[in-house]
Amino acid sequence: MKTTLAKIIDESIRLEMNVASLYEIYSSLYPEDSGLWDQLSREEVKHATIIKAGKDVLLSSGEFPGEILSPSLQVLHDLNVELGYLLKKFKTDVPTRKYALDIALNIENASGEVHFQRTMEYPSNSAYVSLFQKLCDDDKDHAKRIIDYMKLNIAEQA
Repeated sequence: MKTTLAKIIDESIRLEMNVASLYEIYSSLYPEDSGLWDQLSREEVKHATIIKAGKDVLLSSGEFPGEILSPSLQVLHDLNVELGYLLKKFKTDVPTRKYALDIALNIENASGEVHFQRTMEYPSNSAYVSLFQKLCDDDKDHAKRIIDYMKLNIAEQA
């Protein structure tokens, strides 16, 4: 079980860093949206750092709060493969702003990201989950922030 959890943790860290890299690309492609992308990118890096620190400190003791991560290694792996493809593609093939936002919204609603976000929102009896929540206190609900941003900044497109 510990080996599987370690792999899930590693894929989760990779996911957070891949999402951060995608948002960095978006920031450079869309200077008018760079405030949003820069902030979300920093938060994704922070999430990866917190998960890594938790792994380093808590995994060996068997006390890592696995509930903050997607339970599916395969889903995380598949998301990382897709993000790797998008990271390469968007270096040469620039998506529209709307498409970039739609992709970000889909990523934030994907299993790996939504699982982390949902765990951060609800009270927990676990001292470790509560610690993760405090560390990520201001980094909540990326999907809602993207939707709100789209409503304010992207005209309806048919």
